[in-house]
Amino acid sequence: PTPAPALFPLASVPDFSSASARQTAFLALYEPAHERLGRFCRARVRGEDDARDVAAETVLRAYERFDELRAPAAFVGFLFGIAVRVAQERERRGRWWGAFSRVDAEARPSPAPGPDAHAEAALLYAALARLPAAQREAVILFDLADLSLEDIQRVQGGSLSGVKSRLVRGREALARLLAERPAPISSPTSHPAAR
Repeated sequence: PTPAPALFPLASVPDFSSASARQTAFLALYEPAHERLGRFCRARVRGEDDARDVAAETVLRAYERFDELRAPAAFVGFLFGIAVRVAQERERRGRWWGAFSRVDAEARPSPAPGPDAHAEAALLYAALARLPAAQREAVILFDLADLSLEDIQRVQGGSLSGVKSRLVRGREALARLLAERPAPISSPTSHPAAR
């Protein structure tokens, strides 16, 4: 099998030939583990960009904590221990925040009312206002306030069958009122007095 390409080629790492002994020591231990770290990160997280991020964060943290390393032979365990923690932190953040998908976000309906929602609400309220008071109250309590039939009976009084009757009659009347088409607005030239 052909080796996977490096997440970030060592050639892209700055030349530390004039750098301190600490940097030289770190790179001497890191270079042999570079390809293995790349394979681990690709297998552990989804996507090449995420794998690069985990690898870069791992290298940064390993370099920052390099002074904590007791023996050079323990470097691989030290490096991969950090890589595991970085990948776990990324997963926890991903579970909390979720992965962003532009396609899913654009397909999700907006919670904000549409431009015609106010007009529709105004039509509904106007139609409700034309219902008899008891029917209007039953429809509003049941359909808008989500009260049970028993709760509406307690509010309105009377029998349960009376509440059901007011609700059915109110809904039927509301449907008829909402189905009515408003008369078209005539233009000034079409009005008989304008001729």
